[in-house]
Parts: sequence; C-alpha cells; structure tokens
Amino acid sequence: MKNNDSVVSDIEYYTAHWNELHDTDLMKYMLIFTTIYELYYIDDNADFCSKIIKPTKGYIYRDKASGKVLFFIHSFNNDFDPRTSYIDVYTESYIYHFHSKFNEIAEPNENIFGEVPVTIEELTDEGVDDSLYKDIKGLRYAFESNLSDIGNEISDFRNAHLLFKNAQIKEDDLVDMKKLGVLQFPQSGEDTMVSDCLPYKPQ
Repeated sequence: MKNNDSVVSDIEYYTAHWNELHDTDLMKYMLIFTTIYELYYIDDNADFCSKIIKPTKGYIYRDKASGKVLFFIHSFNNDFDPRTSYIDVYTESYIYHFHSKFNEIAEPNENIFGEVPVTIEELTDEGVDDSLYKDIKGLRYAFESNLSDIGNEISDFRNAHLLFKNAQIKEDDLVDMKKLGVLQFPQSGEDTMVSDCLPYKPQ
C-alpha cells in the first residue's frame, strides 16, 4: 500500500496538465451556484481530465435512498454552430449522444470508468438560498428600493410651493421666488389647489 506522500505525488503527476486555475474556478462557481459538477474523462492524449459543469448546463439524477448517481445530463453547444444544442447522457455503462430534442446523433461510447464519471461539489445544504447570488440579489434590491424612494420624494415635492402667510417679501425677490415656486399671501387664507396649478420649472 502506498504511503500518503506517494498518493499526493501521483495526484500531482496525473493532474499536472490541468488548468492551474481549476480549483479557483471551481470555488468561484460554488460561491455563485452553491452546487457544481466535475465531469471526468480521458482526452485524445490518454490524459485524465476534469471539466467543470455549471448547474445551468448539467443535471444529475440520484437514487433517493442510497444517493448513488444513476445518470448525468450535460447540455452544450458546438463552437461552429452555437444555435444548436447537444446533449450527452452519462450512465454507468455508456455515454449517449443526442440532439437538443433527444434524437440520437451518434453511437454510444463505452464508459471506461464503470460508474457515472461525475462528482458533486456542494457548498451548503441550503442551496441557492445561501449563495453569493442570493446575497448580491438582496443588496441590489435594497439599493434599488432606496433609489426608488429618493425618486418618489423628488417627484412628490417638485410641484410643491412654499406659502408665505401674513408676510411681506421684497419686490426684488418676488420674480425669483415665483420661478422657484414661492407664493405670497398678504392675508390669511390658503388655496389648496395652487400647488397643483403652478408646475415647477427647473432653471
């Protein structure tokens, strides 16, 4: 049996060709979605590889009793035909290839791993309710609510006028005050309709 140092060395050797930001990207998407998938495969150079699949592009089905993964669905687009979607379905024995309407487009490939080659990375048990997306969404909602409240306050008071009762204002100031929505009432009394009849005109 190999010791721990040998196991670590083997892992480093067989994953040396992976993108150095693989783990960073994995954690980034976990913070966003809380759940992320890693799909394992052997490339044309016979190297062991891993591809990060977002939950928006993948679906996993597990046995409710045991939690065992029964199959994994991966949806993707071809770079040369981005308008067409393709679907790969991974089972213990085979990998099936379909068009977006689940019309088979190629012969199934044998799954050399003997099990569904996908692992599930979960950040929290609460799922999206405890995600970075949910936090940002809440902050954005609060920010937009504050902006809306400020906008409503401005709208509510832009047609308002300041009323002077039983007061005299210098004639030189009356012109400017009328432009700014200031009204003078030489005697007691108030016309409640005046604020609606005289719109404020910004200078």
